[in-house]
Amino acid sequence: SMLVHKDKYDVIFVVSLFSHLALPFWTAWFKQLYNMLSNGGLLVISTHGDYCFDQLDANSKARSKKIEEGFLYLEISETKRLPLNEYGTTYVDRNFVENFALQNHPEATISFYPRGLWNFQDVYVIEKPRS
Repeated sequence: SMLVHKDKYDVIFVVSLFSHLALPFWTAWFKQLYNMLSNGGLLVISTHGDYCFDQLDANSKARSKKIEEGFLYLEISETKRLPLNEYGTTYVDRNFVENFALQNHPEATISFYPRGLWNFQDVYVIEKPRS
């Protein structure tokens, strides 16, 4: 959330970041990246959705914490460099992503591609209007 940049971009493509961020960082990164779009720009993100959560073993499902409706967080990570309360494994459903995006950016258009990345992660394309 400390990303500061003055330039604007037509496309920002972020793979496997939103699938790991705890809620405060998830929301801060989303807002900041959207604000870095030029008018008509596209923010493309991947997430762990319902399908990914369904692939978990019973123990991992039980350890997942429901942080908000549609936002589950599991304190498991492949890296030791970041604290687990900030960077773990995140599962979000379509309603959470669309509701969050539209609450913060009601002018945006959102497209959803279930399992659109590697036939595993969900993909969202959020378009900032041209004007």
